Amino acid sequence: INNVLNDGANNVRGSAAGNISKVFFNPAFENLVFEALHQVAEDPNLSVRASIMPNLALLIQLNEQKTLEVFLKLVSSKDPEIMEYSIWPVQCLVNNNFHRLIDYFQRALKIESLHRTIASVLCVAWFKDKEGRCQLLNSILKISNEAKAEVVKLAAKYLENTNERVRMKCHKILVRFLNSSNEKVIQEYSSAFCDLDPEMFLEVYPFLQKYARSNIARKKPRFYFKYLLKCAKLHPVKCLELLKNVNFYDQPGISSPSYYDDEPVKVLIGIYNSLSSSESNNSKHLNNAIELFDKMLKSQTFRGAANKVIDQVEM
Repeated sequence: INNVLNDGANNVRGSAAGNISKVFFNPAFENLVFEALHQVAEDPNLSVRASIMPNLALLIQLNEQKTLEVFLKLVSSKDPEIMEYSIWPVQCLVNNNFHRLIDYFQRALKIESLHRTIASVLCVAWFKDKEGRCQLLNSILKISNEAKAEVVKLAAKYLENTNERVRMKCHKILVRFLNSSNEKVIQEYSSAFCDLDPEMFLEVYPFLQKYARSNIARKKPRFYFKYLLKCAKLHPVKCLELLKNVNFYDQPGISSPSYYDDEPVKVLIGIYNSLSSSESNNSKHLNNAIELFDKMLKSQTFRGAANKVIDQVEM
């Protein structure tokens, strides 16, 4: 596909066509620009047609409806090369023209290489409460793990959005795929904890309760543990409840990217220290923390890390 754009850029007509959109700033050329683009959109040479797609979004501020007409003419050919480069303009056009783009989206769902980017476009549109987006989004989520991974990534990104409805939709997505066994989906859940603000802990706690018992957490919990460690001082009781599921988690080999060592033990020590320093009567929770530590000592998975912590304390 890259060769198509290169071929267009390296021939006279393709190079000229690719530069037409760059006059978007001058309304005086509007008619000439769109007349030329309509002609290019019918060109028999695929590389010439493809050359106008990457910069097409620039023309939306000149005339959105005329830009849409050129876009629809380009994608009507159903060439996968054209479809691959349609994402940037469709991201801009979807806000006001969704119903005219439904046929485009339905065809895009059949192109596996587009699943992730199309899911992104539809998910963001759904966050904006655009009517009809949810149905198409669900269609692609039923058939594509790439799409699932992308919406999990977006949901984590938008969790701190100021719009409560958007945050609710993010939570809905995040609990939806917790039983997935797909590696890419698992990775996106894991990565979500890297940037999650500890100040969001109470809001995401209902999700964390489900996550802690899920297949996703069992497979790749390292960054989840690191997040709990950040939250243990302010929320020791809730973190302790979450950590109780730790004995059910897998322990990847040391060469695995999913490998974790003493992170769960560090979380538990952080919880215990927070409970101990609190003025509240936390004897029940302290006992629960000690019981969990004893279980770690008996577990082949955590025994080494637990003993290492004991050795450090004794020194």
